[in-house]
Amino acid sequence: MFKLGMAGVLGSLASCVEHPSTPLSSSADQMQSSQVQVHILSRDLSQVIGERTYGELVASLIDEEKVETNARIKKRVEIIATLLVQQATAAYPFSREWEWEIHIVKSDDVNASCMPGGKMTINTGLLELTQFDEHKVATVLGHEIAHALLEHGRTRIGRSAVTMGTLQAMAQSFKMGMLRISTLADSLNTITLPMDRQHEREADLLGMQLMSRAGYNPVRGALIWEDMQDEEPSPILAQRLEPYLSSHPTNTERLDTLTQVARQLAVPSK
Repeated sequence: MFKLGMAGVLGSLASCVEHPSTPLSSSADQMQSSQVQVHILSRDLSQVIGERTYGELVASLIDEEKVETNARIKKRVEIIATLLVQQATAAYPFSREWEWEIHIVKSDDVNASCMPGGKMTINTGLLELTQFDEHKVATVLGHEIAHALLEHGRTRIGRSAVTMGTLQAMAQSFKMGMLRISTLADSLNTITLPMDRQHEREADLLGMQLMSRAGYNPVRGALIWEDMQDEEPSPILAQRLEPYLSSHPTNTERLDTLTQVARQLAVPSK
């Protein structure tokens, strides 16, 4: 376990990082405000749900011996996470109350996450894909932290609640069977895919700013999407449909967009 609520740790690392005088761009906030945000849950309740879900996940991973215990690997990830959290809490003061925490999961899946309340995971598969390039790892963790800061999880929970409530009301009114309800749910999920893709773009942008402010090289970090392209080549038809049927922008789009953003944010390599 690694908790990031220690002022001493953050303070000791602060001297290692330059803090540019200009504030974080508000572009991500502006993009977020352009979307319809359904916040049925309060921020506090969203945090409680995130913490409880994370606790259950970690307990399960420990039981299955899937939590990385290698001290060297843990230390390297912890340093990256701490520097990113320092920037996150500076830009979004409400996150200072979170008990930030990260676990490394032994899994070949190329994945990472950050739940409401600052509860993070990163898979060994992602570390291996990047060959533990700290700039690429910081890009991915920055992206996941950005999702939490922009409260995308809270929005999704609210949207799901509205969707399910609407479907249940329709089922009772029109006496629809479960198969029909399931079909409608799938259709509604397809309709909301553009919003999911926009959330990913917002997290990409803010995450890149966070990692740059933390002292990492955004130009190098953006190359993670080149790695992702090589990881799972798709059939031509799937590639053509991906921009419309996926909850994420294509890796090609992300590589192109973030490379341009990175050049604007570029800092010397550490």
